[in-house]
Amino acid sequence: MSGEARELTLTEPASSLWRAVRGPLAALRQRYEEKPERWQMGGGSVLAARWKHRRSTDIDLITSAGWHLSGLRKTGNNGFTTELAKAGGKLDGYNEAALEMRFGKYQRLHIYGTEPTPRAGHERVPVDGEVFETLSTTQILAAKLLHRGLKAPARDLYDLVVAADRDPKGLAQAVNMLSPDTQADMTLMWHVRRDKIERDAKRNLMRLDADAPLLVKAEELVERAIRIVSDAGYDSIGVQPARPHTPATITTTDNAGRQQTIAVPRIRLEETLEGAGMNACLRARRMDRERFIESLRTEREVPLAPGGGDSLSNPPVPAAGAGSDRSSSTRNRTYER
Repeated sequence: MSGEARELTLTEPASSLWRAVRGPLAALRQRYEEKPERWQMGGGSVLAARWKHRRSTDIDLITSAGWHLSGLRKTGNNGFTTELAKAGGKLDGYNEAALEMRFGKYQRLHIYGTEPTPRAGHERVPVDGEVFETLSTTQILAAKLLHRGLKAPARDLYDLVVAADRDPKGLAQAVNMLSPDTQADMTLMWHVRRDKIERDAKRNLMRLDADAPLLVKAEELVERAIRIVSDAGYDSIGVQPARPHTPATITTTDNAGRQQTIAVPRIRLEETLEGAGMNACLRARRMDRERFIESLRTEREVPLAPGGGDSLSNPPVPAAGAGSDRSSSTRNRTYER
């Protein structure tokens, strides 16, 4: 089942925060002299709006990379942070690439000047009745894993566990933007931090109905998240070349033996590869992207591995504290690193 909702209703207290900040944000977008080209919403609040699996307190926005966010601090009646201060916000930190406003004890507005990763996949949907560009599940989970995977808070692991049920394709695409070695290092660190993550889950994770139990027990969260990441890693990536009137397809097989297929229309080849995290996946595994692209575009067989070999399968990420004797297997035509 897809995790993408066509219309989003933010959960409280993030919804109240959004109502407080979107007025000053809209004014900023209209009048700022060198306004950025785009504003997008991501983070756990978007996932919570899609899945209704937990409460979320923050709003995460990203804007054009290279746009100096420190300029938002300008004072005066028209200053962005001045307007937010009227709504109860307090500047908590800033630099040229990030700005944070605190609202009360727990709520935060984060603004980052960066590009989403991957660079494609976002779409414009109604958010609390107002159309706004939102990041895909792949983009949100990838940001969590790439930027704070080693020190992930309990809510990030909880999001991964829920994503395995609500949006397994988005989860797999995000996980495989990391190399198998990085996946292993990350899950090992979760194992090392197990007690801290469990305490964090018990203290800070909460369903929308405060009396409802979490979808996974705090004591089982780390073990479940490690297994999910291990299973989601790609064991092989197969390509079916394009045929007349039929687009090329990519078939991934994960370490649990599950397959997912991505149709790759020729006219949207680059956008499709980027949005599916495949460009980052190929880089992480040092695989030959040019041959990969060639095989998608051509109607003839293309040697994929040195010497004309057909495949290479990546080993699964072992669960922390456990080894793996699973051998690599050949499924479809795949690329060597």
